[in-house]
Amino acid sequence: MNSLWDTPSCSLFAKRVANEIWQGKIVLVFLPAHAPQGFLTKLKIELSKGEDILYAKFDLSECDSTETKPVESLLHNHYLLDKNNETYIYKKASSIFSSVNCELCQILVFEKLSEFLLPKFKEFLIELGRYLAGIPEVNRHKILVVIDPNKCRFDDFPAESGIIKFKFEGIVDKLDLALSIRYFFGSNKQNQNPLFESIIISLSKFDLNLSEKLWESNNILENYNQKLQQFAESNKWQDIKFKNQDQLTETEKWQLWALGILDRIDGTTIYHSAFLKIHNKQNELDKCLWLSGLQILLPLIEEFRMKIISSKNLQFPRWHKNGKTGEVTENKEDFEIGDICFMLNISKIKTYNMSAFEKLKLKAFISLCRDIRNDISHLRMSEANKNLQFFADKESVELILEDR
Repeated sequence: MNSLWDTPSCSLFAKRVANEIWQGKIVLVFLPAHAPQGFLTKLKIELSKGEDILYAKFDLSECDSTETKPVESLLHNHYLLDKNNETYIYKKASSIFSSVNCELCQILVFEKLSEFLLPKFKEFLIELGRYLAGIPEVNRHKILVVIDPNKCRFDDFPAESGIIKFKFEGIVDKLDLALSIRYFFGSNKQNQNPLFESIIISLSKFDLNLSEKLWESNNILENYNQKLQQFAESNKWQDIKFKNQDQLTETEKWQLWALGILDRIDGTTIYHSAFLKIHNKQNELDKCLWLSGLQILLPLIEEFRMKIISSKNLQFPRWHKNGKTGEVTENKEDFEIGDICFMLNISKIKTYNMSAFEKLKLKAFISLCRDIRNDISHLRMSEANKNLQFFADKESVELILEDR
């Protein structure tokens, strides 16, 4: 990976855009605030196909608002179409583009479209689309329009033949987030912890930019609230009113999506974690952390329990009666981590080949596993220090259980 656009879903999005450009379509791309930076750089790679691709960029904010045909005038001036006094080129899309060479490896990129220019730009696009539709694909100019959705909406543009629209919505998934975190490992390997990774994925939801900011933390368990607060404040989201998703109008959903505040995951509208934080929706964030603990810690604790059961350095009793339920368990493989903790503390489990220090360390770690498991079973995430201690001690405690 060289950028966040190299994650699978983002890369596929860029590839789809590139394919439509090569087919001679006028391609409109709507990029919200949470889309990764560097779209044009990634698109150039997808477009290249062994050729050197050039972008001819047109800043639409430079259009003269007093002109009857402002976009056409911009192009007219750019290509010096009045230079030859013997020929008059009309300020029409068809006239302009029939007078400009179609270079196979050049993409014309229109950027910074404003609301005031929208009606006249639509007229330009419709005329250009109809003109290009009448010539072979190989001879068509390659047109890309990068649109800020804060300025223009998807339905502002017609469903005309030869015009295709792409919306960066519902693109990023868990695999993209996981790979983005692996990408950041190169600069911060000390945080390479499966629980940290899971928490970042859960909190980032759909925003690869947030995953980078969260990964900068030395201790995500303790600092995630601070990082989310800072992210929201940097985007001035505290000034935007919170409404439940089911109360949002389609216009409000578009506006919030454009600002990077929400997106759709598996067809469901999801708020950005930093927006939830700035509006005191801590329960939603706690749920993200709990799910991470459920996915990462419980399997690791169960794996460790099986290592205890199979260790030749421990001798288990033939049966155990649960003090709370009265249930009798006769198969040691069915002993829960809480049962093992209790039996070890009252010496019903015999230890071999262990020093006093190792025995104490084993007891402490099993007690820690029991506490973490109990917390997760009650729909809460354990305290940060417990989770950090778990990963700090896990490997050394497992060595105690190995046959010597």
